[in-house]
Amino acid sequence: MMPALKKFFKTYHFITLIVSTGLMMILISLAFEFGVDNQFLLRPALAKIPPMDQALKESHLPINQEFSSPEDLSHRITMTLQSGDTLEKLFSRHQVPYTIINKIVTALALEVNLKTLHPGDSLKLTLDQHDQLINGIFQTGQLNFYMITPGPDHYMVTQTPLELTRKTVTITGTILTSLTEAFPKDIKNPKLIYAFADIFASRFDFNTETRVGDQFSLMVEEYEKDGKFIGYGNILVARYQQNDLPPLEAFHYTATLPVAGYFDREGRQLGSSFIKSPVPLGRVSSRFTTRRKHPILGDVRKHLGIDLAAPTGTPIMATAEGKIAFIGKNGGFGNQIIIEHSNGYRTHYGHLSRFSKNLKKGSRVRQKEIIGFVGATGLATGPHLDYRLEVQGVFKNPFAYKYKPLTVLPDSAQLDFKQHASELINHLDGNLEGPFLQVDNVTRYPDSPLELL
Repeated sequence: MMPALKKFFKTYHFITLIVSTGLMMILISLAFEFGVDNQFLLRPALAKIPPMDQALKESHLPINQEFSSPEDLSHRITMTLQSGDTLEKLFSRHQVPYTIINKIVTALALEVNLKTLHPGDSLKLTLDQHDQLINGIFQTGQLNFYMITPGPDHYMVTQTPLELTRKTVTITGTILTSLTEAFPKDIKNPKLIYAFADIFASRFDFNTETRVGDQFSLMVEEYEKDGKFIGYGNILVARYQQNDLPPLEAFHYTATLPVAGYFDREGRQLGSSFIKSPVPLGRVSSRFTTRRKHPILGDVRKHLGIDLAAPTGTPIMATAEGKIAFIGKNGGFGNQIIIEHSNGYRTHYGHLSRFSKNLKKGSRVRQKEIIGFVGATGLATGPHLDYRLEVQGVFKNPFAYKYKPLTVLPDSAQLDFKQHASELINHLDGNLEGPFLQVDNVTRYPDSPLELL
């Protein structure tokens, strides 16, 4: 042991230990002499912390954003009505606070018919940290937006203007099999086909009178919101051309009228007190005749109507305004509706699969209102509509009967109308090679209704 210690004292390790101990004692003495915190030597060194203003400036944050504002603590709820939903189900599913539900419903009910809501309608709410309303937006349909804001005693609802893009486009086609097949496959809503056919409904039957090679053209408004298509507007001009006949033309006109309508070049309104067909694109499967072999009973009898074949569930329109005289089951006609019209007219609709809701004997119906749906009830071999026209107690061929036009423009409006029609035809004929004629940015205000297909 002793020899080892003697050897250690003679090494450099011993000298190093002596020097280090001496330096440590000097440092401690200096610390006490100059009042330095004795903990300084016992903790890690900290980086120098700059003043608060300088720190915020260097971090590029405004001083007034040091703490979150109340709105930063808000949360949003986005709800969309689904099929079968009620408002109660919607609010429950999204856990909307009970304290604000009644205020929202009460406010909306003053501006919106809450009984006519549809799947896809939506409600977006922004709530503060206490679950109180900051604001909300209710959308019903494509065009109706309502802002919900809190007031001192109740919520307030105002309909907001809507910024839209309106394009005027042309569409053309040639008949090979049917009007439906002739329309371009990329049209954005097939309702446009029915709207085109409906314009000429009192003068032309697209079930029976189309021919291979017939041509059509139209100019229509197309509306977009935020770059997304939301619907077609007015068909401004429409034309249907058969080779050996003068063209059928229709011009949308409203300048001197309280209500817009479609007129031919002579200023006669297209349409009549009756439209020609209650199923515009149905196929005629049996014609009006005094002798026809019944497809089920086998005997020869009169068929005093027109059979229009269409898939089960196809909507059926009332061909004129009137009052329902009969609705229910009627022997071989199955489910049938009979409508009484003015001046001794009655129309009959047979073999319906079902009736539209809320219709009963005595109900008033509008022209083109959906009254039921195609079916095969009663004596029928397949889904079709048996449509009949009764005039003063005598059945007439509904597709051959001549109806009077609704109105003719007065002389005072003829000059303005003909200038308008000439401009539309020039646009149509001059732009059939390209689809776009014009693009406008428009504002739809609450007091300027806009109907879209």
